[in-house]
Amino acid sequence: MMKRPCSLLKTILFSFLILSMVAVAACEAPAAEPEPVAQKPEDTTPLLTVDTPTILQQFTAGDSNTRTESINVHNDGGGVMIWAASESQPWMWMEDTSGELERGTMNTFKVYISPSSLAAGTYTGDITIEGVGAQGSPQVVKVTMLIKPAPAPTTDTGGGPARKAVPPPPWEYYQYKNDNYNFVLKYPTSYATKQLPVSSATFVAVASASSNKADTIMIIVTGSYGVTTDDVMAEAAKSAIRVAGGRANPKLVSSDNTTTLADGVTPAFEYVYDSRSAASPPYEFYAFGFQKGSRYIIFGATGTLDYAATRMQTWKETGHTLELVD
Repeated sequence: MMKRPCSLLKTILFSFLILSMVAVAACEAPAAEPEPVAQKPEDTTPLLTVDTPTILQQFTAGDSNTRTESINVHNDGGGVMIWAASESQPWMWMEDTSGELERGTMNTFKVYISPSSLAAGTYTGDITIEGVGAQGSPQVVKVTMLIKPAPAPTTDTGGGPARKAVPPPPWEYYQYKNDNYNFVLKYPTSYATKQLPVSSATFVAVASASSNKADTIMIIVTGSYGVTTDDVMAEAAKSAIRVAGGRANPKLVSSDNTTTLADGVTPAFEYVYDSRSAASPPYEFYAFGFQKGSRYIIFGATGTLDYAATRMQTWKETGHTLELVD
């Protein structure tokens, strides 16, 4: 009977010990938070790569077909890369020659190669792609065009030379002549001539027979008494943009007077305008031409701004065929 108080005391002391351990544990400092792992700063430097280092096309003398190649441009680095491409020879031209590439993305643009009017031989040129602030810039694509001699004509059963079908040329020809000047323009067969209300225009053609506004080219002959080349070109741009359907408020983008006509002698000039307005689509106007006496002879082309970006090289190729005959 005397052992119960002792057992009760042991129970009380044991409980007190447990409570003391809990209190001490509650007073201990919390575990320290783990140190954050340092993050590497993201690389924002673009890296330009091109997956078509060379292009080779073979033709036979007399061919008039145009071949198409594609070039892929990559940003294999960081940030955003602004890129642009240019070619070194008139027998090749391009579409979509600039763009923006975010990290890990790709653009594709087309290259057109034509042997038209060239003799047999090997022709080489470069396509240069540059990326603003990019590593690996510039990239150069080597282009080779091999034109083989045409095979000797065979004879028919009658002993005479066999007739060979001649493919139609990729150009149509427009010639203008009066007492003061005589010039010729070669323009693509895909264009259809149109009668459009363009002031001073002697010739107008559009890329689509069903539309006057998609892609319009023209020849403008105008006087130059007492006015500057800049003023003449500004008026030509207004007229062309108005006919295309835009608001005639062209702004000069660039000009160049270091080129020559197809004869390689007559000084020529190039102008580019664009017209931006909230009331109508933005348009671009390209002009190439020369002055003879008191007259300007101007090749002009216009289209909506996004469409013109893909057509500019074609327009240049067409305009540069403007030839002063005598």
